[in-house]
Amino acid sequence: MGFLSKLFGNQKSNQIIEDIEIHNKIVDLAKTLFENAFVSGETLKPHFNPNSKEDEITLPIYVCFEFLYFYSHLAMRYAHSILGEKKRTILQKNLGPLIVEPVVTAYFDHWPEDKKKGIENEFSKNLNDAELEYSSCKELLTKDINFAGTSLLSKLGITVADVSRNPMNQDIIMLVIDTAIQSINKMKLENSIKRLKEIL
Repeated sequence: MGFLSKLFGNQKSNQIIEDIEIHNKIVDLAKTLFENAFVSGETLKPHFNPNSKEDEITLPIYVCFEFLYFYSHLAMRYAHSILGEKKRTILQKNLGPLIVEPVVTAYFDHWPEDKKKGIENEFSKNLNDAELEYSSCKELLTKDINFAGTSLLSKLGITVADVSRNPMNQDIIMLVIDTAIQSINKMKLENSIKRLKEIL
């Protein structure tokens, strides 16, 4: 008999083990999203147009955030089609804090607690706002790439170009799209969500 079984009985210990397994898979997903957002942001770094010393510090962070909002939205799209609405909601509820807290720690750990809390709240709000904004897009990318923001990737490209102080710069928008496509292919989000379906 295992340690957990002795403490809680077989049924309860099985539930605890299952909960830990679910949590670990969601942690892995959050880590994948953050790592790819960070790498995507770093890829764009040479193309930032900072207007001030503050911009030099904040632009890499905000560009990383935009990629993270986007990749999180894609994960939720896959979750909706693979898991269904109920399980997608459970995943989203558990994934949110696992994205927000490490991001704030990574970039703002040296800040006072009240300011960190403010950043957490702002990040969560922006994550929800981006979720709503991207949900209006019907396709990942239009065949004839447009710069109107009607597809998910063109909307991301326009947003990142804006945040990086390159508004409507088509070269930057194309670079953002290319960078995101590389990350999407690398992340294999659909497979990650399918693995969650087995245990959620």
